[in-house]
Amino acid sequence: MPCSFNWQRNLSYVKINFGSVKLQIFQQKEVNVKMGKKIMLVDDSKLVCMQIKQILSKTEYEVVACCTSGEDALNTYPQALPDLITMDIIMPGMDGLETASILKAEHPEVKIIMLSSLAYDDTFKEAERIGAEAFVSKPLDPNELLAAIETALAN
Repeated sequence: MPCSFNWQRNLSYVKINFGSVKLQIFQQKEVNVKMGKKIMLVDDSKLVCMQIKQILSKTEYEVVACCTSGEDALNTYPQALPDLITMDIIMPGMDGLETASILKAEHPEVKIIMLSSLAYDDTFKEAERIGAEAFVSKPLDPNELLAAIETALAN
């Protein structure tokens, strides 16, 4: 019994032949072929990690790791190899600025967005000195976060 299978990329089109039985499904639709970018979250608040995951769930971005400390982020980075990291500043142990500084020194290509409820001039300046691509204030505004991610990844 001959069997064939055809598929077209730009259309949802499936044609299956099993001898005398033929099944065809055809429906035109737009196909999104964007490659998802990998994002690692670093925040000691599980609530913030859940919030960011929820925001990103409606996009092409993939959360590859959620780290709760700077030390955890340094250990996880080589396995996760994210395209971008969101980094909280105030965390127990190593803070986000120190962690970002180490990551940037070891991996200059890494894109980092700093997140914090501390929006002081010296904090902004330190984040900029380290090489962070953006600073997003908490509480997080989904549109502001997504705009910062898009801008950072475009550069």
